[in-house]
Amino acid sequence: MKNILSAILVCLLLGGCSSAGPSVKDVPRVDATSEATFQSSLRRMTSGRTEDEKLKLQMAMLAIMLSELTSAQQLIDNPQYQKMSPAAFRDRFAGLSYEEILNKANVKSSVKVTVAGEEPGVAEELLKPLQNDPTNKASAQLVGSRWALTTNVNGHVKTNLIELSANGKLNYVPASTGEHSWEQVGNAVRIKFNNGYAVYVGHLENEAKIVGKAGNRYGGIWTWVAERQ
Repeated sequence: MKNILSAILVCLLLGGCSSAGPSVKDVPRVDATSEATFQSSLRRMTSGRTEDEKLKLQMAMLAIMLSELTSAQQLIDNPQYQKMSPAAFRDRFAGLSYEEILNKANVKSSVKVTVAGEEPGVAEELLKPLQNDPTNKASAQLVGSRWALTTNVNGHVKTNLIELSANGKLNYVPASTGEHSWEQVGNAVRIKFNNGYAVYVGHLENEAKIVGKAGNRYGGIWTWVAERQ
């Protein structure tokens, strides 16, 4: 009995019990030394994992890759984003394990990655029935009018010319593809682009200006203003 207890004590002191599982060194980690070692380390990391686990890793890596993206212009100008390959961003994953990559995506990334078919949808506040604001005396006849519609998405400002036609139809100027519509209730206005992919709701400030909020199927929210032309 004394010999058995001594053996157990030695095992505990040395941390040598085989049932303790793999050591930290045994956990597959990203080797970012080169593109080849990066790809090889990813194969080791995903070996034996389910397709769902592999998809989670891909989504986490994409979120980390996009975490420092602040505007659409940056997406255009930065060669890294044009390539959009994890290998081009491998320094961001250097030395990380599978779990650490998932944790980093959850904690540090402000980008939400959505799987097709699982989009959160347009915000409910933008889909509620339009209501005229009785405290707002602004009014305007909108059929046939043209507007310079300016959006501000995370600092990326863009202006398009639109025309509000009869029967609730909206057209870009010049014309483009897609089904677009608009509706008006008193001083409240709603515009839908691409069959409701993006929805804009606002109120007339005066007969020549509309201000409001917009959102899309992926849960994005931004502001907009339209000025009559």
